[in-house]
Amino acid sequence: MACNGKWRCVPGLMAVLALASCSTVCFYSQEPAGHREMARLARPVVAVLSNPDSSPLLLRMLDTERDQLAFGQRVEAGPGLH
Repeated sequence: MACNGKWRCVPGLMAVLALASCSTVCFYSQEPAGHREMARLARPVVAVLSNPDSSPLLLRMLDTERDQLAFGQRVEAGPGLH
């Protein structure tokens, strides 16, 4: 792509960038709505663990998450501090 003059390529480059970024703009524009929906549906972990209707798979996943969190906190504390 040969451009004559200092700024002749700018409009074409801007058009290419605008078209290429459309999917990114669409993706990030839906993010706030998705975040609000997740926050609306969130429940405290204690409530999920004490609910007899919670699935066994979900309960195992939450146990794994708690183990991972505890491990991360021990590692973050450093050697000899836990």
